[in-house]
Amino acid sequence: MRNIEFKAYAVNPELLPGALDRLGARLERTYSETDTYFNTRSSRLKYRSGSDRLPRLIAYERTDNAKARESRLQLAECQDQDDLLKQILVDNLGISTVVTKTRSVYRANGWLANVDVVEGANFVEVEVFDEGNGIDSTQRVSRELMHALGVRDFDLVPWSYEILHTMLRQSREYQKQLGNNLHKLILIDGASGAGKSSVAAALRETVPNVAYVHRRTTRPPRGEASEQHEYIFVTQDEFARDVAAGEYLESKNFLFGMSYGLHWHDVTAALTAPTNAAAFGLINLGTIAHVREVAPSATTILLTADEATIRRRLLSRRAHSDDALQERLENARRATQVADRYTHVIENHDGELDKVVNEVRRIVEDVANGADT
Repeated sequence: MRNIEFKAYAVNPELLPGALDRLGARLERTYSETDTYFNTRSSRLKYRSGSDRLPRLIAYERTDNAKARESRLQLAECQDQDDLLKQILVDNLGISTVVTKTRSVYRANGWLANVDVVEGANFVEVEVFDEGNGIDSTQRVSRELMHALGVRDFDLVPWSYEILHTMLRQSREYQKQLGNNLHKLILIDGASGAGKSSVAAALRETVPNVAYVHRRTTRPPRGEASEQHEYIFVTQDEFARDVAAGEYLESKNFLFGMSYGLHWHDVTAALTAPTNAAAFGLINLGTIAHVREVAPSATTILLTADEATIRRRLLSRRAHSDDALQERLENARRATQVADRYTHVIENHDGELDKVVNEVRRIVEDVANGADT
């Protein structure tokens, strides 16, 4: 079976039933089910139980990209309830994780939508079936459904529930550990070229008792003196391992082969140090829906600039391939889609860096002083 599917945070889950009804999708059933994921080398394998159906064994292949993507699926219904097959898999492969979710299934002609709750977080997952019309046609229908359901590109999540479950559960543990300290976290976002690094550098020099949370990255060092103040360099294997273990507050793998993220260990160290009144860090554009779920009390700031300005700034770096440049420009175009997801939005035009720094500094100082931002 082949289809195109996307998974996204349901930012306004209360609006989904009405939107699905207008699209002709009818609620089929609501139930609870448990997926037991097994350790595999490449494709994913899970044993699904707990619904009113017989248990099913599901194997599928799908890339971990935050977009509508092709999924190849194999499904077998088990003929009894004695869990013998599951036990054989447990004994021979071992369990990766167990995910229990509440699911409401809405079915329409040629597609279905699953409205899910996993670890208290709301998601919508849409599958569009390839019924002989070709993948391009199926992709087009998928994009139309995204738009009709109010799903924006940066609401999409790349991970399976196998990984999301671990991320969410781990984030709940860090939320408990940090308590009110999480209110002291300021996260600055923006497309590459929007001025995040320049603003961060100015804040590090001018705001006392506020810690900077270093980003971890897999990109190679460029030999710049400022890098030691901005990044912790790790291998791709180290980065991927900690993402899968839920140890990143947020992270992103870029198409040009580099990864960036904020590690919970670094966030925790900055927020709990007795000399720090607050902490700030830079996040990846496109992760705000996840950030709002795992760090709901953090203050978020989006820096923006017009596309011509961002292009000029990126070209001046002489550090990006054509493909990397185009990806970063496309991300900048999408930034306006999610501006309402942030606590503050600040425009950073050429020649106005001092003004922008002062505005961000005021927000940071307000958070450090316990003011309502």
